[in-house]
Amino acid sequence: MNIWSALQSPHGHWPAENGGSMFYIASLVFYLYISGTLDTVLNEHHKSAFLEKALMVVWTMLAVELANGFLEMVVQ
Repeated sequence: MNIWSALQSPHGHWPAENGGSMFYIASLVFYLYISGTLDTVLNEHHKSAFLEKALMVVWTMLAVELANGFLEMVVQ
């Protein structure tokens, strides 16, 4: 239980959940990048918010993998 509560943010949501409107963000950023309009459409605040979200996803995935490895070690 402690592992899962550590992954949940203090606000009660799961930061790595890629649902709702966040599902389309990766495609949007990719399209803006390849079309050369990324800097025109997104300001620095938007870019930092997207980067923060991406880092939260990566860190949560890493934490889950580490937790799974730890649990496998304990079970053996």
